[in-house]
Amino acid sequence: MIEIDAAALPPGNPLEADICIIGAGAAGLVMAREFSKASQRVVVLESGIANARCEAARPRAGRVPQGVKRYHDPIVQPLYAGEVAGLLARVDADFALRSRNRCIGGSTNCWDGWLCPLDQADFAPRPGWPTGWPIAYDELVPFYRRALAMCGVPSQAWELFREPDATWPVAATRAVRAHGVDLAQLLLLDSAGELGFDRRFDAHLRAAANLDLVRNANLVALDRCGSRIEAAQVVCLDPLAKRAARRLIVRSDVYVLATGGIENVRLLKLSDLGSGRWCGAGFMCHPMYANALSFVPSGRGACERLSRFFSVRPARGEASYMVRGAIVSSKHGAPAEGDGAFRALVFQDASAGRRSYVSIDWEQRPDPANRIELTGSGDEVLGLPTVRITWNLKPADRRALRVALGRIADVMRSVAGARDVCMLPLEGDEWPLRDLADEPLYPGEHHIGATRMAADPLHGVVDRDCRVFGVDNLFVAGSSVFPTAGHANPTLTILALAIRLADHLTSHTARVSKWAAARLPIAMDNPRR
Repeated sequence: MIEIDAAALPPGNPLEADICIIGAGAAGLVMAREFSKASQRVVVLESGIANARCEAARPRAGRVPQGVKRYHDPIVQPLYAGEVAGLLARVDADFALRSRNRCIGGSTNCWDGWLCPLDQADFAPRPGWPTGWPIAYDELVPFYRRALAMCGVPSQAWELFREPDATWPVAATRAVRAHGVDLAQLLLLDSAGELGFDRRFDAHLRAAANLDLVRNANLVALDRCGSRIEAAQVVCLDPLAKRAARRLIVRSDVYVLATGGIENVRLLKLSDLGSGRWCGAGFMCHPMYANALSFVPSGRGACERLSRFFSVRPARGEASYMVRGAIVSSKHGAPAEGDGAFRALVFQDASAGRRSYVSIDWEQRPDPANRIELTGSGDEVLGLPTVRITWNLKPADRRALRVALGRIADVMRSVAGARDVCMLPLEGDEWPLRDLADEPLYPGEHHIGATRMAADPLHGVVDRDCRVFGVDNLFVAGSSVFPTAGHANPTLTILALAIRLADHLTSHTARVSKWAAARLPIAMDNPRR
């Protein structure tokens, strides 16, 4: 693999490839790794110029320890600035800029590292919801397994996700012991205690003769001719002046947008693509209350029984990452018809008789009114329209949260003898902006559903193969294609879908590459950390 700054390319000559991946985040890097074994020539375009260490802990609600070091690119990060509206403006006015990273590795640089698949029930149609997934859960299972293996997670870990719901938590506790899997292995902390996601693939990528990674390559438009994309318009920046330096053309047989759950929408709209009613609509997050329920464990051995559910121990001593207590989710007791999924972390005090707290995030129902649109104002670097994100919670979301908290309370009563249970008040029409410990409602950082996958263009933006409806050679990768959010962190499903898409493109474009001899002329030193 050759890695180069776009500004160092000779002017006047277009880049040419068989497959062009736009974005070197989780989806883009995984697809590049899969293509490293193929014959096609692949160019990966990444806006980031050089990753810089970001020492500041990102502000967020909850009891998850802060201070895990992150990376970002301060030169191009301002391109993510945007507006927010609705409830989102009241709880996280800086959401558009704060909740994602524009650099190599993408938003894995502001991610806690959890790997968890969606549940089988997430793929089924639900009464009163927009259409479900056009693919079956079983179709994705082989790709989930490959994604876990790619991340270095033991194959036995998959059995943790296959345990029958009815006997949980006993079955889950037994599975942890029987399969010898420490759930800390489902946190992608490397030997330095950091989330070095992109470095996991360095060896594969650098050994690949058919891959080129072009940094400082900002997509500004996709040129369409009929039912095909003919070229990608790319702008590179002058990092000192922080302004556009010059424009490049990239010609490819296939283009893949892998720029994140918000930016995928922006780039489609900038190019007048994906113009159906669902392009940008149905945007979802995993809203969270850090202290939604509290209780006092009682009875002999209550705390010990509670901590046996799942206890994720630090990977590198007390300074890295630890969640102590139970993990409860909707998988453990099927949700009622029409209710969303949920996941809760139970943070317990070490002493019996002391109050414990429950942090919950839950599934938001897809709503066309929650959407991503373009504003009339331009960003401060390229002058292109930025995004406006409208996000609200609806009565159906309130009902789902109320049901979830009731189930969690029942589990805590049966397992920990919970007494003096306090729940977040959910009466009335207004959502509580503060929880039981006066911490704010947190919208989460999972950008889901705004280019949803569907069986036809009336119900979504991409088809079952993640191809944009009406465009033969344009595909979308990432959580923006999820029709529903489930309760799981989206990254493992992003990886699984990226591997699946790479297989599809490899099989449909397999041939001797006409660009096999066309290599980038200049190699540069690795600008990453």
